[in-house]
Amino acid sequence: MKKAKRTSALAIAKKYINSKNLSKNYTKNLLSVARDCKHLDSESINKYLKCRLDKVNTVTAKSNRTILLSLYKWAYENNIIKNPIRNVLSIKVKREPVKAWTIDDLKFMIRQTNNFSHKKTRSGVKWNDFLKCWILLAYESGARFGDVFSFKKENIDNNILRFTMSKTGDPMTKILSEECVKYIHKLLDKSPDETILRYVVKNRQAQRILRLFIDSCSLEGTSKFLRRSGATHIEQNNPGMAKFHLGHRTNGLAEKHYIDYGQITRDIPVVPSLF
Repeated sequence: MKKAKRTSALAIAKKYINSKNLSKNYTKNLLSVARDCKHLDSESINKYLKCRLDKVNTVTAKSNRTILLSLYKWAYENNIIKNPIRNVLSIKVKREPVKAWTIDDLKFMIRQTNNFSHKKTRSGVKWNDFLKCWILLAYESGARFGDVFSFKKENIDNNILRFTMSKTGDPMTKILSEECVKYIHKLLDKSPDETILRYVVKNRQAQRILRLFIDSCSLEGTSKFLRRSGATHIEQNNPGMAKFHLGHRTNGLAEKHYIDYGQITRDIPVVPSLF
């Protein structure tokens, strides 16, 4: 008796991508998940998810599960797969409280960049100028890492930043500080292609530089903390506006993943004092 032919997750993913208008980053992630899962059936999906749970946090594993179930549902609805999927491993997300840098942390980081003025990238840009521009631009724009590094001269109009988010395709407009604009133009003066940050170093090297810098400040966090910190500080001064700063369409995402409520004590209920 012949074995039933198993459905290739990667083949389905490619058909799915061709039928949709997806962002570059999501497409890359989708293909990676499908390639690693190999087959689109409950046995392969469960095996893949168990393996992922040993390597990544539950939030990432659940996101991978969502991608695979979306592929299966699309394939089933388009008669590529005959039977609906059943018995897929359920993943309960364990969320840690969100942490972000405080305003004092960020001011300290800006000052500390001067300790790296003696270092230069291969493009001839000083580390301190690169770091200041990156920190200010990412913090003030609320943009994701990929968008921040894609910004060009054409996105800047005096102190106004206009760009389209790569993940959603939605337009965003932000007002930048005088200091941020100053360092943008400082880097643009040396740019061979009118990009602000991308020409300075490649993505991996950029993350390595930031990691060394954050460690030198004796702080925890990654480049993601810049987006979180901006959202937290917007929420401090303008309750309910973090969602718009981040460009979210869905209610609750900012509160769940981006706002450090340890910095917004007005929203933390406190029992009456017994003394």
